[in-house]
Amino acid sequence: VKVLPYFSFTSKTLTEVLNTLEQHYSVSINFNKQLADSYLYTGNFTKPIKIEKALDLISTSLNIKFVRQNQGNIKVLLEE
Repeated sequence: VKVLPYFSFTSKTLTEVLNTLEQHYSVSINFNKQLADSYLYTGNFTKPIKIEKALDLISTSLNIKFVRQNQGNIKVLLEE
């Protein structure tokens, strides 16, 4: 498996994007999967990138909010 020096998402559901970030950063991101599946994200960012910066880029693009609950746990606030 070739590891790319960047993240690249093209019309991926927010669920797919968050699952990728969870695996890469070894964090738990809590979100409503049904709502997250209705959001599509397209974007790229170069590694290494802090998770906060990656989440900031995603939140700006999709107009959503991320809240760090504690070390290793992040909650996503989605509009119904």
